[in-house]
Formats: sequence, C-alpha cells, structure tokens
Amino acid sequence: MHQNSKHCHHHRLWLGCFAATVALVPAFGQTFEVATVKSADPNAPGMMLNWRDARHAESFVAENFSLRQLITAAYAIRDHQLTGGPGWIGSDRFDVIGKPERPVDRKALQSMLQALLADRFHLTIHRDTREMPVYFLVVAKGGAKLRESAPGSVGTGQSAGMGWFKASSNRIDDFAQTLAGMVSRSVIDKTGLTGQYDFRLDYAPDAIAGTDTGNAPEKPSLFTALQEQLGLKLEPGKAPVEMFVVDRAEKPSDN
Repeated sequence: MHQNSKHCHHHRLWLGCFAATVALVPAFGQTFEVATVKSADPNAPGMMLNWRDARHAESFVAENFSLRQLITAAYAIRDHQLTGGPGWIGSDRFDVIGKPERPVDRKALQSMLQALLADRFHLTIHRDTREMPVYFLVVAKGGAKLRESAPGSVGTGQSAGMGWFKASSNRIDDFAQTLAGMVSRSVIDKTGLTGQYDFRLDYAPDAIAGTDTGNAPEKPSLFTALQEQLGLKLEPGKAPVEMFVVDRAEKPSDN
C-alpha cells in the first residue's frame, strides 16, 4: 500500500504527525479454513462477539457487527483510534463466521480476521501516530485505595454491567485500557503501581463526562468514583496516540 503522507499536512486538525505511516498487512498463512460474511438481519435485537481460546477454538463469530467494530476487534484497538473510510463502515451490519483449521489462540484468530477483512471487504488500512487528547491515570491526593490480590492468585478476571466494574488480579495498566473504552480517549497509566489488585467501581453510567446528572443521584460520575473509591484520578493532557486509518473499504457480497 502507498504511504498516505497527506495527513501530516493537516497540523491544525490533527495536531501533528509524529511518524511515517505504516501499511498494515495481515500475517501470511493466517487465514480461516472456512469463512462466511453476510448482511445482518436489520431486525436483530443486539450484537454478539465470540472469541474461542486455544483449547476450544472452534470458530470466530460476530453477529450484527459493523465493519468498524470488526476492525477494532481484529486489531485490538479502541474506537477512538480508528479514522477514515466511508460512512457505511459504521452503519451497515454484518454476520461473520470464521473457522480455523485447528485450535489457535486469540492472536492468531485476530490475524485471520484481518486477512478476512482484507479479502472480503478489500480493506486497506495504515497505522499513524498523532498528537491527541488523552487522559493520564495518576494516584489521587491521599493515595490509592486498592487491595492487592492474595499471593499466588492465578488468572485475571473482569466483569462489568451498567454502572459498575469489578476486577480481580488486575494490573493498573490493563485497567487503563478498560477506562479508555469508557471515556472514548486513550488513557495512559502514570500511577507507578506495579502490583495486581482486586477492586470494584460503581458509577453513574450517564455521567461519564465528569458531572453527575439527576437520573442517578445515588452514584457519582466515573471521574468522581475513581477518586473516592479507588484513589485514582484522570487528568486531561495530550500525547502521541497510535491511530489506524482506513484507506479503502468495499461492501462484500453475501455468501
């Protein structure tokens, strides 16, 4: 793919360009043995994404997903890191099933999905680095209020619902990635905390922006909850952020 250098000229819009663009090419030989792509039922009530791990890798299944969501899944990025492409990549919905020849891990499934998107959607994409608004996750005044996981704890767990998040044996840098999805902005861990922690966070889901609303007065905003419950704070700033730019995408034919 050609390098798309024109983005580096729009400094006022994107606040600079810090590295040459790099085309993303799916790994050779990483393809599904059988794959289907079809338009989703417009009356489908919800979405479903199913990754199987190395022990049970029977298939990758995405139901009622947009191409935009498929790209973020394939490249393990957040929505705010993706730009470019025609409008339909965020509106049209598809059902995608991919079956590997043998059990594989998540990374291999992602490579296979990247190859499938390149083949069926004629997707071409490149990576860029741009100065963008971010949040720095820091320890709030008074110190962190986190409970370290018990010695010998095995496995990392996360569960979430509307207005709550629970973690076990979580590293703070992993939690920062989770927060990025909540605030639609990259979150950079500056806490200096290197352990693993068990914690729960309760917040008003309609008050993400940092101010409480009257709809859920019994819960604070996410920003306030972080400080009061975990002793952590999100501070706004700017930093280089890895971005993924869609150069080309075409609607696939059903099969």
